[in-house]
Amino acid sequence: MGMRVTKKPNFGKYKKRIQKSNEILFSVAEGTITGIIKRTQSGKDKNLKGFRPYSKNTPKSGRVTLTDGGTMLQSINRKKIKNGVKLFFPNTNEAKKAFHNHKTLKRPFFGLDKKQLEQIKIRLGKAIVKTRGR
Repeated sequence: MGMRVTKKPNFGKYKKRIQKSNEILFSVAEGTITGIIKRTQSGKDKNLKGFRPYSKNTPKSGRVTLTDGGTMLQSINRKKIKNGVKLFFPNTNEAKKAFHNHKTLKRPFFGLDKKQLEQIKIRLGKAIVKTRGR
């Protein structure tokens, strides 16, 4: 059981030009994870829209932030893969919660919003420009 970010940036064509590519990629991944957490805690999904409200049968009320126990979002991790970095939930329990929220309850939080994609492009672009002149 897992989720995939449907649009994965292809870092492959830039990898040779980026000095210290692993550090840069992990830094970008950490920033992305932080962005997902902050956006989700503000009550917005990956499309920057508010989450579907709690059902009337749920004892909770108020804005949906997916932080009831505080462990699911904090468990997002990253792993180096060929041509990039993979974001995932390493803990089975937290992965199940994430899948339930993302797919079953239709609260798509695990993904990149437009602002995050733009920030990734800018950060990688700066890293490439810095290494071109060397």
